[in-house]
Amino acid sequence: MAAPFTIAIGAGILAVLFSPDINLDFGQFGLLLVAAYLSLTLSPFPFVLWFERRLWLTADRQAADYAGQQSMIQVLEKVESFKIAELEGGRTNSLPSLAQRIVSLKK
Repeated sequence: MAAPFTIAIGAGILAVLFSPDINLDFGQFGLLLVAAYLSLTLSPFPFVLWFERRLWLTADRQAADYAGQQSMIQVLEKVESFKIAELEGGRTNSLPSLAQRIVSLKK
């Protein structure tokens, strides 16, 4: 998803640099580079978060297929009872919370 976007921005910057009709001073060129950098680094970010969350839930479903759905749910509920902050996930983390993983498995 980011590769065509990267190529388009790179081609745009090269077109601006080598065009005889466009004269950029140092400040304008700096703004162009900053805008290109920010758009390249921030644009795929929501997609990556969504993909990572979905990957965790898919891995849970596959593990439940091997170990058994009820066993997997019991293990996640036991881990949730430990109240370990690093495993909580949720809004401040890109990973799904344990509660979200349990609900996903129960569906």
